[in-house]
Amino acid sequence: SKLNEPFSKVLDDLERDGRLRPNSWLRAWLDALAFSLSGLDSSGTTTAAMAFTMDELHRSDTRGLAYPRGGIGAVIDALVEAVERHGGMVRTGVKVQEVLLSDDGKRATGVRCGTTEGGLELRATEAVVCNASVWDSAKLLPSSGGSNIGDGGTRSKSSALQEIQD
Repeated sequence: SKLNEPFSKVLDDLERDGRLRPNSWLRAWLDALAFSLSGLDSSGTTTAAMAFTMDELHRSDTRGLAYPRGGIGAVIDALVEAVERHGGMVRTGVKVQEVLLSDDGKRATGVRCGTTEGGLELRATEAVVCNASVWDSAKLLPSSGGSNIGDGGTRSKSSALQEIQD
């Protein structure tokens, strides 16, 4: 569906159709808005996220976008505190090389981190939480051609990621 595509595709289509001037102020503003939502420009932000945000900005019954007291840092601090309070672990600044999957390939069971051969494996007891975009997350799935996801290697990584999300 178009809502799952990068918002940049919508903007590119509008430019191609002559409904948005290439390199315009509006394109730059929409990229900045996308960045404020996801930390990525419109090529890394879904159309769904942008559509929701644009709706929120223009609703008559709201004051526009709401921001948490203390900024997004306060939200992050609260999430880390809640995870750790319930026995979880939060690691930051660690490069994930690969998401580890269950034998049937339908569940994330951990991650492989680090830059050395093999790296450090962290196994989850309940869940693996990833804040990367769907495109970056798909790149972290095992590269065995799909055979580890129970289909004989015929599906793409992105379809395997969708199955994991479902």
